Amino acid sequence: MTVASPVPGGVIAVADEALATFTSVLPVIDLICGSGNGALRSKLTLALLGIIPGHTMRLPQAAPDDDEVAAVRAELVALGLLHTTEV
Repeated sequence: MTVASPVPGGVIAVADEALATFTSVLPVIDLICGSGNGALRSKLTLALLGIIPGHTMRLPQAAPDDDEVAAVRAELVALGLLHTTEV
C-alpha cells in the first residue's frame, strides 16, 4: 500500500531553501544581536557596509566607541562582507 505525502514536494524544496538562507545569515544575526545592543550594532553594521551614511544614534542611545567599531568591522571582514579593516 502506498500513502501519499500530505506535503507536496515543492513545499519541502521551498522550506529547504528558506532554511539554507536563514542559516547563511546566522553569523550576521549573532554579530548584531549577540552584543546586547542590537540597535547600535545594526546601525553600525549598515554604516560600515555603506548602506546608510553614518552610525550616529539618537539620544538616549550612545554612539559606539572605537573598540566597538573595530570589533564590528573585524567581524564583517571575517564574514567576508567587508573587504578591508580600514574606513
